[in-house]
Amino acid sequence: MSDPRIETVSSIGERALVARLRSRISETPGVKVGIGDDCALVETSPATLLTTDTLVEGVHFDRGLTPARLLGRKALSVNLSDIGAMSGVPRYALVNLCVPPTCSLDFVDGLYEGLIERAAEVGVGIVGGNLAATSGPITIAVTLVGLGDRPILRSGIKVGDLVVITGGLGASAEGLRLLREGVRLADDGMVIDTGIWTPSSETPLARCVRAHLDPTPPLAFARAMSETTGTVRAMMDLSDGLSMDLVRLCTENSIGAVIDPR
Repeated sequence: MSDPRIETVSSIGERALVARLRSRISETPGVKVGIGDDCALVETSPATLLTTDTLVEGVHFDRGLTPARLLGRKALSVNLSDIGAMSGVPRYALVNLCVPPTCSLDFVDGLYEGLIERAAEVGVGIVGGNLAATSGPITIAVTLVGLGDRPILRSGIKVGDLVVITGGLGASAEGLRLLREGVRLADDGMVIDTGIWTPSSETPLARCVRAHLDPTPPLAFARAMSETTGTVRAMMDLSDGLSMDLVRLCTENSIGAVIDPR
């Protein structure tokens, strides 16, 4: 039985919820018409990057393990990673949210707090989207528009090139394992429960769990690569792990690769 003291989406209705969320979104340069009309009207460049990604409850996230604010940040970050992988500049986002009528307003507010916060950090304007009721799991779909004046494609790699990665491997997978072992983060990303681990392990636990719940794509580094003429010929988002994505990179270019484990 639901708690009547908890405000839900159905308790205020779709129109009021849209107005509630719209009031929190500030103006963004380049946006001629934002939320409120049939479409957003924005300035773009001659070369425009488009990407979209969807997070589905029970498949990509567990509400019991994921603070709403961090989920909002991640929903945008997984798209930012794609724009960064082509050395682009992210500009505008459309957010489609499907929630059951019983979903709490606190969850929706927290989700949008994370989305808006992450967007502000990278200069992205949230210019529209869609809100729909569902009897199924919560889904969050973000479409991101970016400027691609100097894109670096997957197809530029040549035989003899060295393949390198930014950051470390395995932290997100380890973070998911730690969450299942009882580690918990608060909305601000700080550890509030170390699970089966001792409190002295808090720093490495936080690093791994944040890598899973609140990833930070290296946008500035990726953009800088487009300015190093001839040094970097291909890039791609490494979201599914080295073993899968390296195969994709090789397949795209009809070449093979050797991994040196040293």
